[in-house]
Amino acid sequence: VLLELVIGCRVHLSGDSIRPEDGAILLMNHRNRLDWFFLWAALLHGVKPPAHRSKFVLKSDVRNIPGIGWGLQLAGFLFIHRNWDKDKSLIERSLNYFRDLGNKYQVVI
Repeated sequence: VLLELVIGCRVHLSGDSIRPEDGAILLMNHRNRLDWFFLWAALLHGVKPPAHRSKFVLKSDVRNIPGIGWGLQLAGFLFIHRNWDKDKSLIERSLNYFRDLGNKYQVVI
């Protein structure tokens, strides 16, 4: 809403739509601090119908933010340490857990 109504930015997506019933891995390259705003717009416009089960991969420090960190943990987001030895098993367990739930998720890295 901020991008489109307040700032007047037009969102144009190309590529395949994200279907909520499909699993996907979405990669962001973090070119700047505003790319999260564009991600929300992409999830709004790129998912048909507009519903998704996105799980974000975040730095482990975010988990410790009071309120927000707790909510993200309850939502099932993945928190990594940026150390492959620690994160490999964590990511594997999380993906297996999502699979065992029987729903398809979009994992945003």
